[in-house]
Amino acid sequence: MTKLLQTIHELKAEHDAKHRLIAAAPDLLAALKAFDDAFAHYCEGDPDSDEVSALYQAREAIAKATGEV
Repeated sequence: MTKLLQTIHELKAEHDAKHRLIAAAPDLLAALKAFDDAFAHYCEGDPDSDEVSALYQAREAIAKATGEV
């Protein structure tokens, strides 16, 4: 019975975490878009820099979130 209760607790915790992520998704997307707008000029720099890499990662996440991929 203890194992069953532990499993139920873990499933609820996972469900709650997913619910919070879904609830935050619009804000996270808006923040990524603002980041991209504010730092787009870095894409003219060194393509191997951390800044450009972060921008490309943000753009990939934006495309995935908006169904462009």
